[in-house]
Amino acid sequence: MTTLTLSSPISESYAALASHPALALNDIAAEYDNGRRVLEGVTFSIAGGERAAVVGPNGAGKSTLFKVIVGLMPHLSGDVLVHGHSHHAGDCPSIGYVPQRESVDWDFPVTVMDVVLMGRVKEVFIARALAQRADVLLLDEPFGGVDVEAQTSMFEILDDLRARGVTVLISTHDLEMATTRFDRLILLNRRIIADGPAESVLTPERLAAAYGGRLTFWQNGQPVTVTADDCCP
Repeated sequence: MTTLTLSSPISESYAALASHPALALNDIAAEYDNGRRVLEGVTFSIAGGERAAVVGPNGAGKSTLFKVIVGLMPHLSGDVLVHGHSHHAGDCPSIGYVPQRESVDWDFPVTVMDVVLMGRVKEVFIARALAQRADVLLLDEPFGGVDVEAQTSMFEILDDLRARGVTVLISTHDLEMATTRFDRLILLNRRIIADGPAESVLTPERLAAAYGGRLTFWQNGQPVTVTADDCCP
């Protein structure tokens, strides 16, 4: 099992900033270069030390949301605040960002050992983000393509981060994991469909609004099927 040693995240300044949400988005809108709107009126805030999961279908805007937060993609309107400061202000606490595996440039020569170690690549990127002494950590689909042992190691890291007051926001397609492992779910499809504890977010009506069509998920150990004619705009 891979072991990471974590240092305390900017402990001197964290307490002074605790009066503000660790991360706050207000009325964020964004669109692709082709003019297609991908985020609309996205507003939420996350407290220091909170662990929240953004869930929703493919193309819902989850990765775009993370890129807007870290400044990799411009937004048309709204504000992104970190501990009450503009994200682009020089005195903002740093944000650690771990992108999807597909967003990483793999176009370089690799050895056989490199390929073997790729199963651990998400832990490596988490370590790199933590090396920034970030106290807000964004993980875009961190559990995709990793084995059970690696998932266990990653949750041990997340549990340690919670104890240290680090705020963690992830995106995931795994509704069961999101339900059991995270304090709060943000159900997204271009706009926020629901935000809160899993039991209030993952209702048949809200899932139908977010996913449309036919969706089967597990709740209390039993499969639940949601059917809808249309998805949200």
